[in-house]
Amino acid sequence: IGKIDHRFNDKHTLSGSFSYIKPVLSGWDPLNNKTTPADDGASNEQKTYYVSLNDSYVFSPTTILDVRGSFLRFIDNRIPMSFGIDLTQFGFPQSFNDNVVWKHVPNIHVDGMADFNASTGSTILGVQNNYTLGGSLTMVRGSHIVKFGSQYRVMQNNRTQSNNASGDFTFNPGFTRLDPLVTSVTSGFGYASYLMGYAASGAVNKVDRLALQNKYASWYLQDDWRISQKLTLNLGVRYSIEPFITERYNRLARFDPSVVPTAAAAYSGLPLSGGLGFMTNSDRSPGDTFKYQFAPRFGFAYAMTQRTVLRGGYGIFWLANNVGITSGNSNNPAYSVNTQFLSSIDGGQKPVDQLNNPFPNGILEPPRNSLGPDTLIGQGIGSWEHNVKPGYMQQWNFNIQREIGTGTLIDIAYAGSKGSRLPHAIGLNQLPNEYLRMGSALNEQVANPFYGFVTTGPMSAATVTRQQLLLPYPQFTGVTNALAPVGSSTYHSMQLRIVQRFANAGLLSFAYTLSKSITDTESFTGWLETGGQNGGYYDQYNRRLDKSLANFDATHRLVVNYNYELPFGKGRRFGSGSSGFTDKLISGWQLNGITTFQSGYPISVGRPNVVGDPNYRSMADPLY
Repeated sequence: IGKIDHRFNDKHTLSGSFSYIKPVLSGWDPLNNKTTPADDGASNEQKTYYVSLNDSYVFSPTTILDVRGSFLRFIDNRIPMSFGIDLTQFGFPQSFNDNVVWKHVPNIHVDGMADFNASTGSTILGVQNNYTLGGSLTMVRGSHIVKFGSQYRVMQNNRTQSNNASGDFTFNPGFTRLDPLVTSVTSGFGYASYLMGYAASGAVNKVDRLALQNKYASWYLQDDWRISQKLTLNLGVRYSIEPFITERYNRLARFDPSVVPTAAAAYSGLPLSGGLGFMTNSDRSPGDTFKYQFAPRFGFAYAMTQRTVLRGGYGIFWLANNVGITSGNSNNPAYSVNTQFLSSIDGGQKPVDQLNNPFPNGILEPPRNSLGPDTLIGQGIGSWEHNVKPGYMQQWNFNIQREIGTGTLIDIAYAGSKGSRLPHAIGLNQLPNEYLRMGSALNEQVANPFYGFVTTGPMSAATVTRQQLLLPYPQFTGVTNALAPVGSSTYHSMQLRIVQRFANAGLLSFAYTLSKSITDTESFTGWLETGGQNGGYYDQYNRRLDKSLANFDATHRLVVNYNYELPFGKGRRFGSGSSGFTDKLISGWQLNGITTFQSGYPISVGRPNVVGDPNYRSMADPLY
């Protein structure tokens, strides 16, 4: 870390800094077999370079200009400890070994057993650049302190990532049960399915390395207006614009429900619609640019008396769109494609492919844009739609602060917030509700109109389930909008704080919060957070079913903060006559602490789709 400051004169100063960080993140391999049992046990190479400059000029005692610029480069490489290993030594065919994008120990998950290689295959190759330029002008004019400024930012991400470049396979007891369709605690064993090579699911991933870019610009105006000795207003507004991501060579796509996959429609004879639309020089971004990110702010402070103050405020805060750029290849299926393991074509009754030759029809190459709307027919896709809109939060609060007696402060407040258009993944290919009455007939095998057109995955078989052909987009096994602006949240709280200061003895503080947080989307990065939601809605046609207490909701929270100065030393209760070394030894000691009491977080309780007769309810039923 280095820093430099230069003072040209009394009005003009320039400062700069540079930092370089390289943490030691070697892999953890306790079994010495190039695997790791920990989710954070992979080997990482990370480097961070940061340079900043700040130029400040004082035009007058009431007018100051600040201009700032910075550059940050973050190198993030995660290389599996088994990178480059020969996969044929595990019994895989040479064709599999030759066609995976990277070679590493495959990810194996066996039901009832702990994973021994959670991060064994996770691979990241990434370089991220952030350029930022901004400035602000502060002016004091009478009872106003006015500040306005702007910021411009460019974020670049040259990155690729795959967690299953050499395959990811899951084994459950299904194929080793007496009846694969009947759950039993006495029949079937996941490890036995593994030894036989009958995986319940699996996939292998191939990815391209993309050069993504995201831009952001904002302008703001803030006025702190002291109307009188009793009343101060804080007024402000910010406007920002953030176009959605682009890629240097237009290697991006969006899902377009209106396009027609002409080749698939002609082959199947079905009236198909929906497919991937690819970026061009005239249409470079999958998402539209939202141009109405106005963010007003308002606050006030009013002194009713010398001992009583009222405060309040309201503001709108927009969520950044750049979450889309940080995930590299995610949500761009034409340039990052999974080849699905074909475990069964009859609903799990009989196995088809085996682990010793998991992809007999080959591994899909990223199709890129050569097939247009006919890209990835027969596969599941997750992408963006053009109507990507940033989410926003509204926050407000009101509080009364009162000083009572000597050294006692009571502060009671109401604070709340509402999140709108929060990003969440939604499925676009859910079976319409009107077909649910067909019951088990949905699982019946019927002739596959895509047979011969689709060459890999579940839809390459001669038959498919009747349900598949009744989906909104029957040419795909699944369609996901990864960044749909559909989530919402609400938060309300009563916050009480009592502070008692003791003369020459410290303080005692109590802070109590009574709150409730309700949401239908916990987190966009749920895989990084304990309890964070990561997945689609239970029912895309009725998303209200997913609205409930947030995983992080804590109804009651009490924090006690105490600071007590021990009465030892000169002039204190004990050792008042001490001096010299003795006084220095026994004086100045404090007892500090923070104690927190909090009610528990909600328990997430899952349930099956149907329990018994869905039309019958009884108070005697423990699930009622």
